[in-house]
Amino acid sequence: MSCYIGKIRDVRLFLLWMIITFMWGAGIFLTGFFPINNYSMETVDGVRRPHKLDNVSLKPSTQLYEQTILMVVDALRVDFPTQNRMPFSYNNSCSRLELRVNIPTVTMPRLKSLTTGTISNFIDIVLNIGHVEQLSDSLLHRLHRRNENMVFAGDRTWISLFPKQFKRFTANTDSFFVNDFYEGDKNVTAVLNKELWNDDWMLLVLHYLGLDHIGHVEGSESSKIPLKLKEMDEVVQKAYQKQLLHKQLLLLTGDHGMKDGGGHGGSTTGEMYVPLFVLKQNCSRKSFDKSNEYNQIDLAPTLAILWAMEIPPMSIGCLIPQLLDEFSLEDQLYAYYYNALHLLQKAYKNFGEEYVEASAFNDWFTTAKSAHKQFLSTKRNDDFDNNFIFEDAKVHYLLMSREISQQLSASLVQFDYGLITLGLLLTTLVMSNTLLVFCLSTECVFMQGTGTYLSLLAFAACINKWCHYQHYFVTTGFTATLALVLALMASIYLLINIIVIFLWRLQSCQGLKIALPNQICFLLGCLLFHTLSLASSSFIENENKTWHYLGASALFLLCVKSFFTDLRSYKLDTWVNNINFYKVALFKLLKIHTSWIVIGCLGFLVRLDEAAFYINQQKCKIWLSCMFTAGMNKKYVYVFKLKCYKVNTFISSVAVVCAVFIST
Repeated sequence: MSCYIGKIRDVRLFLLWMIITFMWGAGIFLTGFFPINNYSMETVDGVRRPHKLDNVSLKPSTQLYEQTILMVVDALRVDFPTQNRMPFSYNNSCSRLELRVNIPTVTMPRLKSLTTGTISNFIDIVLNIGHVEQLSDSLLHRLHRRNENMVFAGDRTWISLFPKQFKRFTANTDSFFVNDFYEGDKNVTAVLNKELWNDDWMLLVLHYLGLDHIGHVEGSESSKIPLKLKEMDEVVQKAYQKQLLHKQLLLLTGDHGMKDGGGHGGSTTGEMYVPLFVLKQNCSRKSFDKSNEYNQIDLAPTLAILWAMEIPPMSIGCLIPQLLDEFSLEDQLYAYYYNALHLLQKAYKNFGEEYVEASAFNDWFTTAKSAHKQFLSTKRNDDFDNNFIFEDAKVHYLLMSREISQQLSASLVQFDYGLITLGLLLTTLVMSNTLLVFCLSTECVFMQGTGTYLSLLAFAACINKWCHYQHYFVTTGFTATLALVLALMASIYLLINIIVIFLWRLQSCQGLKIALPNQICFLLGCLLFHTLSLASSSFIENENKTWHYLGASALFLLCVKSFFTDLRSYKLDTWVNNINFYKVALFKLLKIHTSWIVIGCLGFLVRLDEAAFYINQQKCKIWLSCMFTAGMNKKYVYVFKLKCYKVNTFISSVAVVCAVFIST
């Protein structure tokens, strides 16, 4: 009895150790996959607006528009506002541009990009639920310090990010109530109708959520989407026709797009491209060129130039030339020079002086400055705008800015692949060790002794030192180093443990094929396949599809193996009498009918995932409610094994009728 209790205690300790180690490895993986933005705490003033270009004096540009309306339609993807769906916005816009949105395509990170000009990280997906206040410098912070009045109406996320910046605001009661298609948007439009008659604000932000909610509930093919787009077009028309000031700007855009199924958060084309419509009273030149691709982060520095203030220090975006057409040529070159200087300072800080001096964009900057000074000399001495010199300076400024912006963007979204690899290795070894111990009925192998642990610690420290030398690990500090060394020590320990189990099985059996059952080999293969799939971020975003494939495949193969094993063990002369053979085979197939039902349900779930846009339609709600109610009642029948089956059937029928009534 004491031996049995001792074994149970050993198993419990083994499971506890495996669980803790697995959580540890998962934490290391998440730390590497969710890197912390290096600029998240940057609150310095950044580069001031320059007053000199080498020895040539410069005059900063003045504010171009006295009022700006920023209209954000949630989940407005680039192909939604067409000439048929939004005719007024389409025909009266001065510019129709496409903005590329960075992942993750959820609201809060996208609002950070709009207001700061930097790229958010995947950790913002988690923060999107709680709405963390934006402590970093942004356009709204700078307007607030300049005592400009700002008004807001719409998604509560703005108020959570900027709780002190708006003079007046009307936020949705619950932005996550996805069944609200119209009421929240009507409240936003009511605020617009009121604020159009006020002239005390400089920025009016409107964030409409109805389109996003329709996509979540009914999919991207819903019949309500054209109606909602028509409603948004009428809002644009109302704001455009009731402009009280001559210099007023209206920007229509989306925070992110919408995938074909109706949701968002991934990296499909529909989710990563949104439109930007620029509307103003006087269009000196209309631009509808879609050959140039702009980023969502480009909007922040462009608005800073239009509002005659410093570019936010976190900004890594470029300027959008179509929004600067109203400026004079001299003011345009000043804007391009200021943004290029801002990005160059960030390049020096992140890449080092040696790298910048040897780069091509440094030569472009020198060429652009030379052409810029030549243009200013011609302008001030001869009172003549040389367009050729202007274009030369503009092109080189933009080339240089775009190159630095791309390199800074790549450096911000880099994953810590060393931590990701170590986390995956540790979790895979934990799962493999657990499978081998329990499925092979092997005793828990524990290496003991102080010398053993000291040797493992020394070996792990050497591996950690070598990984840092090869720049596989970039973490610093005592705590991080200790965590890495212990993780490496646990990985080596588990690897040796697995090798010892294999050796024991080889000693007790004639070969490895006999030592490891096929089920274990298959499960270990599935585990290895899933681990390797996590090397791609696309597989991580669509991990549910990997589990669908592995789950259905594992059940199917195990079911087939069980069927043939059971058939071979059946003691009947089936080879003589073929009729009995088929009877036995049919009997065995009926015996494992539950497994076939489960496999069929998994395949059905895969089809539901692929046809989510159809399942989300209104007409499917009744059937989904019926299926859910029937399934729940069947569960209760099997679990409790009620004897009064007729009474339970009556209750189930009433529940189904009530579900149908509620759905309709």
